[in-house]
Amino acid sequence: MPNKLFISYPSESWNFAQRLAENLAVQLDDEIFIDYRSIDQADFERAILEHLRASNAVILVVTEYTFADIHRDTDWVRLEIRTALDHKIPIVLVRENGLLPPKDLPDDVRNVGRSQGIPFYREFSTPPLRS
Repeated sequence: MPNKLFISYPSESWNFAQRLAENLAVQLDDEIFIDYRSIDQADFERAILEHLRASNAVILVVTEYTFADIHRDTDWVRLEIRTALDHKIPIVLVRENGLLPPKDLPDDVRNVGRSQGIPFYREFSTPPLRS
């Protein structure tokens, strides 16, 4: 049975996340959820959270923008990380240019720093991914 993978990303990294989703879909038999093509309800927040909770893993795209608004309670990336942590859904970091989560994360998402990460350097991908 295929896994369901949820891709979390900041909107500024849309191009990178989209290409990542496309590349994963070609390489894996798993279901890849990314909000641009997978929303199946009128209530955006409800749809996102239902798909996230039903996922086997969250792929968190870590770019220079990912944690820019993390201290705001309304930040989508924070909500998605918190939901994954609360539901004990594994989080895998795709770390653009080797970036890591900052040390000063809010308490409710601090444990994302313990997640496994894959350093990703765009110039070594085929075809190259762009932010």
